[in-house]
Amino acid sequence: MEGLSGTVPLHNKELQTTVPNLFVAGNITGIEGAKVAMAQGTLAGKSICKRLKIGKINETDIEESISFVEHSRKLSDIKFHPNVSEARKDLEGLWSRWAQAHT
Repeated sequence: MEGLSGTVPLHNKELQTTVPNLFVAGNITGIEGAKVAMAQGTLAGKSICKRLKIGKINETDIEESISFVEHSRKLSDIKFHPNVSEARKDLEGLWSRWAQAHT
């Protein structure tokens, strides 16, 4: 995707890919910097724990981590591509269509 600086795996806000039990974080989701990558790593870890029922991770924990990723994006000093927000919205639309076709 142009706004994400290259080809990225299709994934949702919880960083789940189309491959069962495979989650992504960091530059593979688009070039956005270390702070965003760290926030994504935390979210991916929590998403995995929720999926595997490890610990007491619930939907509120996931939503808070998603919000922190978005907050990290807004506070980022560097924007590697001017259209990253639009590309993220496009990616969400692609995920929605994929999820509908595979549910």
